[in-house]
Amino acid sequence: TTLLKHWLESAKTRIGVVVNDVAAVNIDAKLIKSQGSGVDLHTRGDTIQLENGCACCSLGDELIPSILDLLALESEGESFSHVIVELSGVAEPQRVRDIFFEMSISGSELAQAVELSKVVTVIDSSTFCMDYMEYSELMDRPELMDCDNMEVGDLKVVGLLVEQVEVADIVVLNKTDLVEGVSL
Repeated sequence: TTLLKHWLESAKTRIGVVVNDVAAVNIDAKLIKSQGSGVDLHTRGDTIQLENGCACCSLGDELIPSILDLLALESEGESFSHVIVELSGVAEPQRVRDIFFEMSISGSELAQAVELSKVVTVIDSSTFCMDYMEYSELMDRPELMDCDNMEVGDLKVVGLLVEQVEVADIVVLNKTDLVEGVSL
């Protein structure tokens, strides 16, 4: 969310955002609600929220319609230069990549308007190595399992971390100030 907020604050063009947070309260949407200009993104129609689960899991079916809803708002002003789909920390980005691939081969309406350009994974440098070495399942980590989707509950945290890094086109290291140089 910090990276997303930075992109929105420094954007020279209009950016559409699909915010996804598996928590009971959509914290990410609240954090990015306003840009540096103080303009409420919801009143500008730049943000669509997925509030009931993860875009790559139970709400995978809601992702494409949400992007279409966002694109429909373009008639209210300038076109979006980019649409960012912000996923939760427990997201399986390969599923999202697969959704876009299936959409492109099926010739869907959205495939004509948008394409998946990059998958960016943000790594918490202060916890990544510890989480990587731990062999717990997601359901054993209640702070990560705020959604009701038990489909991902038996995934190993390490497997999820590996997928997020392997599927990424770009990996951003966050919280590097909390880690000694040797550990980076």
